[in-house]
Amino acid sequence: MFDTLFRKTALVNLDLADQSELGALAEAAKQAAKAFKLDETALHASMLASEAQGAQFAGDQAVIVYASSDALKAPRTLLLTLAEPVAWGSGEGAHAVSQLVILAMPGDHSEEEKQAVLTRIRRNASATLRGGGSS
Repeated sequence: MFDTLFRKTALVNLDLADQSELGALAEAAKQAAKAFKLDETALHASMLASEAQGAQFAGDQAVIVYASSDALKAPRTLLLTLAEPVAWGSGEGAHAVSQLVILAMPGDHSEEEKQAVLTRIRRNASATLRGGGSS
């Protein structure tokens, strides 16, 4: 689904030990740190800070987990699929999430660049859910 966003997108299937949003974020940081060759602690802190500002959903079952790192020269994505859905958020805004799209951007990116990539991810997710493929 997200393979056309950037040249290298990884796919990992996960069976979480901790079936919670925080458990999923911790595992996402671990997997992304390995895939992108970044510091896990710094990546996890960036993800938590981003989620504290509000979740970014792409469709009903996917959440975009955002992080930034000065060690990156270009945006990177990682699609994590979960063996069992995780409740993301609380109350009426909660979603049963089965996919995490990790978006890691260079530390010097602008807010406009971030929003453009988020829009592209959402558009590709919507096209896939409609069965139309991605552009």
